[in-house]
Amino acid sequence: MAMIRHDIPNLPPFRGEALPWIGGDLQTLKSTILGDAPRLSQQGEMLTLPLEDGDALTAMLHRPLEAKGVFIIIHGLTGCMDSHHVLQMAKAGLAQSYAVLRVNMRGAGPSASLSRRRYSAKSGADLLPFIRAMEQAFPDVPMMMVAHSIGGAAALNMMVDHGDELGGLNALAVVAAPLDLHDASTRFHHPRNQPYVQYMLKRLKAMAMAMPDLTPEQKALIKTCRSIRQFDDVMTAPMMGFQNADDYYTAGSTHQKLDHPQRPLLLIHGDNDSLVGDGALRALPPMKNRSVLISRGGGHVGFHDDQGPWLPRVILAWMKSFQG
Repeated sequence: MAMIRHDIPNLPPFRGEALPWIGGDLQTLKSTILGDAPRLSQQGEMLTLPLEDGDALTAMLHRPLEAKGVFIIIHGLTGCMDSHHVLQMAKAGLAQSYAVLRVNMRGAGPSASLSRRRYSAKSGADLLPFIRAMEQAFPDVPMMMVAHSIGGAAALNMMVDHGDELGGLNALAVVAAPLDLHDASTRFHHPRNQPYVQYMLKRLKAMAMAMPDLTPEQKALIKTCRSIRQFDDVMTAPMMGFQNADDYYTAGSTHQKLDHPQRPLLLIHGDNDSLVGDGALRALPPMKNRSVLISRGGGHVGFHDDQGPWLPRVILAWMKSFQG
């Protein structure tokens, strides 16, 4: 069994990295290299959900004939509803008659033209409208949110900051999320990760430059950024109401705030994730409503073993425990 920590033994374990995708980088990049994100055979319905500050969010809803549950799927940094990890989870859920909502956070995909701001680890409140919409559409079935990477950090902050507003949400599964943003920033900017940094930074700059009402001074600052941390310092932090990146990282870190989650919480991570470390997860003891799975291998939101993508298998198995 390729597991370092397996708090719920009846869930299917990661079976080890499948050849030739050995190592964290190849696990992370497999779908990018192959371009093998699945296509969904079922057409979806685009939803537009207004926010209180005048922005709006979009999401694609897929309805089976008779939904036995709902998955709300949140993408990672610079992603959208069409990210490969979102499509993998959506395809698996639809195959088992779950309704699926593929989310676009502020500035992502079709939400970009409807948003004056962009999303961050502190965008937890933005996820609440998706819960309310699914609660109204599917009132009598279990609902789970599955959130990846920085989207997972936002979902954790949603649970921490808005635990009394989660309505019909039954559970939250978070994959490869940075719990300690200070540590994540240091690890992410390790010299070996420069190709990732430059790729992400280019996309973040493009997302930011598309924001309306930017001043010439703001545009000039964005252009000068040479790291994600610099970008967070001049763009993300002030946009979210923080003085600088350090303040934002402190406020957005959840590793010391998860002792009493308002809903069952599953935290999934690979031990060779070169972008987000697992140290904060290893320090969390098992407790009611909070379980940790750390696999031996898997990379960052990769988890490709000899049976295909592991994440949909383990998350679907966990979902079944909430169906009574």
